[in-house]
Amino acid sequence: MRKLRISAQAQTQLRQISGYIARESGHRTMADAFRRRLVQKARRLAELRGTLGTAREDLGVDIRSTPVANYILIFRYKPDHVELLAVLHASRDAVSQFDND
Repeated sequence: MRKLRISAQAQTQLRQISGYIARESGHRTMADAFRRRLVQKARRLAELRGTLGTAREDLGVDIRSTPVANYILIFRYKPDHVELLAVLHASRDAVSQFDND
């Protein structure tokens, strides 16, 4: 079974999303629960057989995305893991925001 690896960029974005939700809502518990929801969806991508998500050649080779609420998980399948590359709000232009180095 593949494992999930979260890039430094995605970790930073998850913290920022959680912080934003906590500030705007005043509910740290709700913010933490949403962050867990995002990570759990990424874990499911790794655990399930097959290739899921939408191919995103505009972001780079073998990059895929899938929505979760108002956010987009950007990831790549590797032989033994799924790499979560970025987590962006759906209203953002992924091409200009995504660091595809």
